[in-house]
Amino acid sequence: GDRLYCCGSDEKGEFAFALDVKTGNKLWSCEFSKGYTHGRGDGPRGNPTVVGDHLYVLGGGGMLACLTTDGKLAWSKDLTGKE
Repeated sequence: GDRLYCCGSDEKGEFAFALDVKTGNKLWSCEFSKGYTHGRGDGPRGNPTVVGDHLYVLGGGGMLACLTTDGKLAWSKDLTGKE
């Protein structure tokens, strides 16, 4: 379509974001995890998966989240039981 979905991290945590493929402008960003730090690299370990009007992301520390394609957090689940 007309959007590119990605994951990233910064000092605040892990987040998903969407870019307009024609302009490169960021459309939205949504934090979904407190973050993950590791000696071999910080942040998410995969790409978002889009199904219909939802995208699913998995953070480096085990936080699984579902977001709507307009950037709202629908739900999240810590697969490790830590967060």
